[in-house]
Amino acid sequence: MGKRQDNLETTLMTIEILRHIAKHRLTTCAEIRTHLLGLGIERSERTIQRHLEMLSEHFDIERDDRSKPYGYRWKYQSVGLNLPTMNEAESLLFLLAKKNLSPLLPQQVLQSMQPFFEQAHQKLHVDALDKPEKEWLNKVIVAPTSQPLLPPPIEEGVLETLSSALFHNRYVDIVYERADGRVLNYRISPLALVQQGHLMYVVVVFDGYTDLRHLALHRFKQATLTSFEFHRPKNFNLKEYVDAGHFGYTSGHQIRLRFSTTPKQAVYFLESRLSEDQTVIQQESHFYRFQATVVDTSMLEDWLNSFGDEIWDIEKEEVLD
Repeated sequence: MGKRQDNLETTLMTIEILRHIAKHRLTTCAEIRTHLLGLGIERSERTIQRHLEMLSEHFDIERDDRSKPYGYRWKYQSVGLNLPTMNEAESLLFLLAKKNLSPLLPQQVLQSMQPFFEQAHQKLHVDALDKPEKEWLNKVIVAPTSQPLLPPPIEEGVLETLSSALFHNRYVDIVYERADGRVLNYRISPLALVQQGHLMYVVVVFDGYTDLRHLALHRFKQATLTSFEFHRPKNFNLKEYVDAGHFGYTSGHQIRLRFSTTPKQAVYFLESRLSEDQTVIQQESHFYRFQATVVDTSMLEDWLNSFGDEIWDIEKEEVLD
């Protein structure tokens, strides 16, 4: 989840950098960083500069390095990333971004990009009928890792209201149906939108409280945007929050996990590690024994059980701070 989210943000950042570069004046890394921050994307100027250098190799972008800060602009003969000049490669980028980013982007951003999506669809589905760029859309897909389920319906206007509240840090008054069927009214501060499998959740703080809660988006019966702003918690980091296992039904404890597995199964753990500190602590002809530091969650337990007899001698040792 975390890696996929990072890839989606990088794609969005690339698109927004291209959109923000001007033609008739120089655009600095600082200006682009400010623009990205307004969309909720935080990157250092050095990171943005590296992206600009890379993009300059593939697009008509030039750098003015006569004085610092360096400036970037579209070359004189280029008309930039305007709709009439979108080529097949750019169209492909936009359609792939729309497919993967739509559930995770503020509605304002999606609306501002809608003309680009429409132009990209026209370019690939009409103008590029016999070109390889169109075929590419039939060559890449994200395969499910578990039994796919259809997402439950979301009340009309709820996602748009929550997206606007997230974007502008506004309180939202909601009518929410709990899993037990009770319908309650709350005022919430929405902090993040998380997609987990076929479901979407909102990380919120209830008015008058400080602890974080998760609300399933499909259980919102009504959402009303208020005109009141809230102060977003300075210590809230979404990536760290998810990495800590809060969406894996966590106990909140890190553990040192040890288990034995067959040489055939060990190949997969050597290719895709459980953690940065994963090690093979014992290796024999008929089994491998692994050790890794992970967060103890019910998701982890289900994952371990899914291997059946392929994994045995499982040990969990709590990591003390």
